[in-house]
Parts: sequence; structure tokens; C-alpha cells
Amino acid sequence: MEKILTVEQTRTALYLDFDYDEEELIRLSILASSYLKTKTGFDWTSESEIEPLAIQAAILYVRMQFFDNTQYKKENDYTIGLGSLIVDLQAIALDKVVA
Repeated sequence: MEKILTVEQTRTALYLDFDYDEEELIRLSILASSYLKTKTGFDWTSESEIEPLAIQAAILYVRMQFFDNTQYKKENDYTIGLGSLIVDLQAIALDKVVA
């Protein structure tokens, strides 16, 4: 599966050092790509330039997944922002499919 986020974008989104496990970063990026494809019905990696809103949603999703194992902190809860982005991406995806 193609990934919305590169390894470097995933690493940066999670504020990690360069030596963090690359396989885990790939896994998280694939997870985010799959999540967005499932929620919107559109493969955001299929275009030459990935929709910026899809990149932002993928960043929020990997952050939620990565920081989920820690005690709840409201600064790591991106539920509302991610939900809003999903609604916007669903509308964009619908326009792309219909066009």
C-alpha cells in the first residue's frame, strides 16, 4: 500500500529522533493511509500531489495512535480536528469521484 506520509514526515509528526525504529514509522504511516481510505472511500496516494488536508489528517491520526498508550492528555486528543478533516475529505473525495 502506498503511504500518505513519508517516514520522515511521520518521524517529524511524532517529534522523534532519527534513529527511531523505521519499521514502526512505516507501520503507522500505512495505518493512517488505510484509515483515510476507509473513511473517505478515496485513495489519496493515487494523485501526483497528495491533498494537504489528507496529509494533515494522517499526521493527526498517527499522533493519536502513537500517544494513545500514554495517560490521557488533552493536548494529544485530536478527535475533533480529525473528525472535521474527515468530513472535509469526504466532500473532496465525492467531488473527485463524481467529476
